[in-house]
Amino acid sequence: MHNTAKADTVPEGSTTTPPQTYTLRATFNTSSSDGMVKNLEMDLTVPAGQIYVPDSTRIEYPIGKFYSVPTSSALETALRSLANLADSAVGRPKTVRLKLNETGVDSIGTNFILPGSQSYTATADSIYLKARLHMKFRAVCNTEFRGFQYFGKVYGQTICDADAGGNGDNMPSRLIYPDVTFGYKFDVAVETATSSYAFNEGWRKDTIVLKINKYFGHGTDMKLNDYLEVLMPPELNIDGDSIQYTTASTLMTAVNGKKDTVTENTATATERRLKLPFPVSEYNHETVRRGVGEDIYCRIPVVYTPNGQTRAPNPVDSVQARIWSELQFGGCPPVPTIFGKGKRDIALFTAVAYPHIAWIGDTARFEITSHGFDGEWFKTKTGGSAATTANPWINIPLDTGLVGDTVLYFTPSINGTSFGSIRLPYLVRIWLRPWFIRNLPRFAYFCEEPDTLHVKAGGMDVRYQWFKDGSPIVGATDTTLVVNQPGRYHVMVRDSVTPPNIIYSDTADVYFRERPVITKDLRDLRDCDKIYLPLAVRHTGRFMQYQWYRNGRPIPGATDSVYRASAYDSSGFYRVKVMNPCGDSVMSRRCYVDFCDDRWDPIVRTIDLFAPATVETQPAGQRHQLSSRRDFRFTVRARRGQSLRYVTITADNPAWTENGGGIERTMSSDSVMTVIVRRVTHNLQIRIGGISPTANAVVDDATRRVWTHKGRLHFRVDRPQSARLYTVMGHLYRELSLPAGSTVIDGLPSGFYIVHFADGTAEKVRVE
Repeated sequence: MHNTAKADTVPEGSTTTPPQTYTLRATFNTSSSDGMVKNLEMDLTVPAGQIYVPDSTRIEYPIGKFYSVPTSSALETALRSLANLADSAVGRPKTVRLKLNETGVDSIGTNFILPGSQSYTATADSIYLKARLHMKFRAVCNTEFRGFQYFGKVYGQTICDADAGGNGDNMPSRLIYPDVTFGYKFDVAVETATSSYAFNEGWRKDTIVLKINKYFGHGTDMKLNDYLEVLMPPELNIDGDSIQYTTASTLMTAVNGKKDTVTENTATATERRLKLPFPVSEYNHETVRRGVGEDIYCRIPVVYTPNGQTRAPNPVDSVQARIWSELQFGGCPPVPTIFGKGKRDIALFTAVAYPHIAWIGDTARFEITSHGFDGEWFKTKTGGSAATTANPWINIPLDTGLVGDTVLYFTPSINGTSFGSIRLPYLVRIWLRPWFIRNLPRFAYFCEEPDTLHVKAGGMDVRYQWFKDGSPIVGATDTTLVVNQPGRYHVMVRDSVTPPNIIYSDTADVYFRERPVITKDLRDLRDCDKIYLPLAVRHTGRFMQYQWYRNGRPIPGATDSVYRASAYDSSGFYRVKVMNPCGDSVMSRRCYVDFCDDRWDPIVRTIDLFAPATVETQPAGQRHQLSSRRDFRFTVRARRGQSLRYVTITADNPAWTENGGGIERTMSSDSVMTVIVRRVTHNLQIRIGGISPTANAVVDDATRRVWTHKGRLHFRVDRPQSARLYTVMGHLYRELSLPAGSTVIDGLPSGFYIVHFADGTAEKVRVE
């Protein structure tokens, strides 16, 4: 570039008449080439804002001899494509191919060849080793104030059509500037209050400190619309909306403590821009040297907001500060221009998780996912030696004393570059996985309604959710649950981490009290061929317990719902007690299982009937004999002045009792009753007792009452006796042993019941 006024400086060439121009010179040089070079060409790249002046090109060859390039030449046609002002206004560089064989100059010809250095030995001959193009350009208003360059990529061939040395080389011009005048300039240094130039999830706040020094312009006032611009990553933002200027300068005391509000705050996906007020008036009012040489500081509080793992691939970014003013290029409109700038690289570190959840006894991988991270890990904020340089840091926490939040630290280094001496925090939350201290039972049978289920879990910040039959129970989030319905219940326990650890309790099958009612009783059986005969009753309710009896005595271990009577035990009387887990029970009737072993039994059985003198028996006498397996029937009549109201009939064998069904009585009056001893298979002693002196009277309701009130069944009897409670379908619901006096039975399902007393009388009642 050639400008006679200022070296490497061009004038404005669009508003003056005539337009000012400058000359661009491109030189082809074969002084270092061994041989001749032909087909000389160049790709000329012209920067934005530079316009070619048509018909201004001259070719110089040999050096010192100039020829104007004809308008009709192909070379001039190519150059004229650079004269379009509209193309330059777009702001993009434009490239054209210039060929020395197309100059249109007769003396140059269409097969121009430059000789090599070995063809000439005299110094005077060097003028033939170079050829130059001289082209005029003018700079228009969109010329880049920060400087611009032309580029020329040269091509050439040897005589043998091979690529010449340097073929394809790109030759830039020196940096060229428009002829503009800066009235003042600044140096800007970007620092922080902590001298840390890194941020992460645990180190989010700092203060950016801009050190500003005006190093030129003591005689020029600043423009009133000058401002300060700060560019930073979009994850960084000003903490609040105000900044503060400070200084230690005695000349700029008006700046010290000055607070201003951010003028603009905008962000894109890649950058945040802050437009900040600049203390222009304070500089202009400093009359000694307009603040030149004085340091002022702009303090900008910032906060970092992480955005997941988006910063992990490119952790290094920068904070830039620029002071903007306006420059005027010739007669062009003023153009915003940077009068001072500074830049500081920063790093935004990313943890694999924050906080990092680690579990006692599990392998933890403490990791910085930022690309190129090569810092060291420490257990303390300051001091101490590095725990490891590995990333991730493999660790297995075992000490339960560490449960809770703890902080590890790492040095902020990327690819060997440190971003400050402060160790950045890495928050670790050490947890215990939830477990059950008290689990639910797999089976729960409740005797009262409602009842309560209990569960207890250990862990960190555990929470509960109860379920019934697979569906969550709204509001059931405690360790206990009041249950009033049967069903399948379980508890989900979770902690508060993300994602949460979830465990499930055992499923409790909950049932409520069901009183057993025998719907199909035992019956007498006879079989002469089988060794075993199964015995069972049918009843209501589930989860019942059983106790089988033989000949009035409990059979050890016979607690299943089915009992197999064995011929090896010979024939006998059997019955079963059915009980729920709450203790409610019902006794079956007595059945006789006959294995046809009577042919080995004695034919005759003896019954000794012991009666006091206050009664008469029929048949009379003490000893009676009857065929085996027959019923023994007798009548008891009280003598005058005696009563059978409290009479008792007992046998010396537990297989025959009134409650057990082996002895049955029928009261005809207060003084007469009939007794039947069922199926006598043993010699027995029958005793009559409980005779009391009283007048003869017909047994009536005055001595025995049964009624219902508010869902309860009431009894009042004047002597101990047994009674059986049947449903209207004839199913035995409960067997009762009533003491003398009042007895109350509750918990009965509503409906009708038949009450049978031992004397054969019966009453029908209704429970509501």
